Amino acid sequence: MKKNSREEFLKRLGQLDPDLASKIKNGEFQICDYVIFNTKCASGLNSFEPFEAADAKTKGLRNINARKLEKDSPFLMLGIRITYGIGEGKDDEHGKVVAFGVDELPPVIANGEMSMSLGTKVVMPEKFPLAAFVRAGADTPKGLYLLDSPKFLKPQEEIKIKYDFAGPAAENAWIRTELIGAIAVKV
Repeated sequence: MKKNSREEFLKRLGQLDPDLASKIKNGEFQICDYVIFNTKCASGLNSFEPFEAADAKTKGLRNINARKLEKDSPFLMLGIRITYGIGEGKDDEHGKVVAFGVDELPPVIANGEMSMSLGTKVVMPEKFPLAAFVRAGADTPKGLYLLDSPKFLKPQEEIKIKYDFAGPAAENAWIRTELIGAIAVKV
C-alpha cells in the first residue's frame, strides 16, 4: 500500500528540531515528494559505499553533497530503490547515460547483502539481503523496497550505506541508489 508522503511527514514532526517543526507548521516550509539519488560505478567490486563524503552534486549522477542534506531540509525516507545497468565505461560521463532499471539486479548483486543508517538510526541492519530489491510483482517497480517504518534523515546527518555483493560486479556495472520520500523546503 502506497503511503502518503505528506501525511507520514506530518505525523513525525515531533521527531524534528522544535524550531524547524514550528516553521513547517507555520507554512515557512513546504513538504514535497523527493528522491535523493547517487549513481556509482561498481565494475569489478565486491563491496562499496554508494554515498561517500567526497561526493559532490553532479547533474545526472547525484543530487547530494558529502552524503548529507542541506541545512534545514529534513527528509522522510519511505523507500529505497536500487537499480542496475551496464555502461560503456567506468568514468562519470559514462555513468550519466546508463539505462537503469531495464534488467533485474543480477544474481551476483541480488545474492549479496547491505547495511544502511541515517545519522545514528539503523534503517537496514548488517546482512540485510539485496534480494529484497528484486521485483516482487507487476505493481512493484524494479528494485523498490518500501519501508514499513519510515525514517527521518535530519539536516547534516550522514547517509551510510554499504553493499557487499556475492562476488565481483560485472565489467562496467553501474548502481543507482534512490532514497524515496518527502523533503521540507523553504517557501
